[in-house]
Amino acid sequence: MPWITSGFVYAVWSDNSKILFSASPDQGTTWTTPPTQVNSGTTIGNANVFPWIAADANGHVGIVWFGDDQPGNSNDRSKLSPCSTGSTTCMSAWAKWNVYYASP
Repeated sequence: MPWITSGFVYAVWSDNSKILFSASPDQGTTWTTPPTQVNSGTTIGNANVFPWIAADANGHVGIVWFGDDQPGNSNDRSKLSPCSTGSTTCMSAWAKWNVYYASP
């Protein structure tokens, strides 16, 4: 597996709004890219969570994550699923989730 011997380490994480990426060419001893926000456009300010990352031996990196269509924190149920307890009549007001992709 060439990626094991190359020493590159990639990291991706979420602060609940931003999807952040960083890279290290020496197995994490140093990080040559400062944390860089990869989500953009209509995702800015909305909940963006659960990022995954994949990389190949040529250094191509792909990042996917879930993002919703409303501003706010994904842990704020009153904001993202604003129905009364037990009600399903207002589901159209709930956050709509999508899958996003970026290649930094």
